Amino acid sequence: MKLSVDKIPDEGLALNYREPADSFDYLKKEGVEAGAEIAGPINVAVQAQKRSGGIAISGQLQGSAAMTCSRCLDEITEDISHEFSYNCLPHEAIQEEKEELTMENMDLCYYSGGEIDITALVHEQVALVLPMRPLCKEDCKGLCPECGANLNKGDCWCRKEPVDLRLAALKNIKI
Repeated sequence: MKLSVDKIPDEGLALNYREPADSFDYLKKEGVEAGAEIAGPINVAVQAQKRSGGIAISGQLQGSAAMTCSRCLDEITEDISHEFSYNCLPHEAIQEEKEELTMENMDLCYYSGGEIDITALVHEQVALVLPMRPLCKEDCKGLCPECGANLNKGDCWCRKEPVDLRLAALKNIKI
C-alpha cells in the first residue's frame, strides 16, 4: 500500500488494511533462522501526521506466524502484536556525508515521488518482530543428542554416563 503525502490532511490520516499472508512467503526461505510462515493476513492500523519537514507514521500489526521450535523441532504458532513508529523524510533530505548511525536514526525512513510505501515498512516490522530462535516454551528440553527423541514428551532410554572430558579421547583407542 502506498500513501500519498499530498492526501494527508492537516489533522492526520488513519488507515486500516490487511496485508495478505502470501506476500510474506520470502520468510520461509531466508532471513529468519528457522523459517516462518505467516498464518493468515496481517491486520495493519496506521496513523499518518504531517510534521515539519516530514511525516510521522505510527501503527500496529496483528496476526500470527507458524514456526518450528529451534530446540525440539515441534511446529508452533506465535501471535504477532507489535507497535511501530517512523519519521519519514523526503529522499532529498538524505545528507551526502557519511554519518554514524545513532538510536535517533533508527526510526527514520525516506520516501520519494510524494509516496510512502507502507507495505515495505510493515514487512520490515514483521521480519523484526519474529524471533530468531523460536521456542515452543521457555524451558523446552530439546532433542536427545544420542537418539533424537523429543525430551519434552518424556525421557529417552539412552545411557547417560558422565564422561570426564579430559579422558574422552582415550575412549577411542584400540589396543
